[in-house]
Amino acid sequence: MKRRVTATVTALTLSLSMAVAGNLAFAGDDDQGLHRGNFADRVAGTYVIAAYLGDSVPGESVPIQALATLTADGGVVATDTDDFGYEILQDFHSPKHGSWQRTGKREVTITIYELGFTDLGLGDPAPAVVFKLTFVAEFADNNFNGGAGVVAYSVRFLPILDPGADPLDLDSGLPAGPPGSGTVAFKRVAM
Repeated sequence: MKRRVTATVTALTLSLSMAVAGNLAFAGDDDQGLHRGNFADRVAGTYVIAAYLGDSVPGESVPIQALATLTADGGVVATDTDDFGYEILQDFHSPKHGSWQRTGKREVTITIYELGFTDLGLGDPAPAVVFKLTFVAEFADNNFNGGAGVVAYSVRFLPILDPGADPLDLDSGLPAGPPGSGTVAFKRVAM
């Protein structure tokens, strides 16, 4: 009986030791992944953005303040202050949605889309244009807390009367204006 109890206790101790060691190994892997510089986890967060669109024409740039959240899986959502007060063609814009990918050591390229709405005289505003904005953002240091970059954008009229049209197909429809560019600076406000 004593041998059986000793064997059981030994087996139980060995099982617990292996379980603890396994859990520590997994925890160590997670910790090392974060501390060794997992790029996506380090980039993920919410940033306040100051963009100057159209600054290729001196004195004609539109200042935009925005909040953007980059997720670790490559998603982006953003909202900005360009809706009321800068005499933008459309009455208001949707939030921005898109994705980002790593394009350099401390660089990401972000592509986002938004709809511009206008009153067509039918009583309710309807989406009239789609904006595509592509940011190339360079983080200032390895803390990934802020940086600067450039933005390029294009605007296309939506084929409003064609319900089968792809609203994100920027190769169709009539251009609403010439492509533009600008500069952007950003700072993290939340992880």
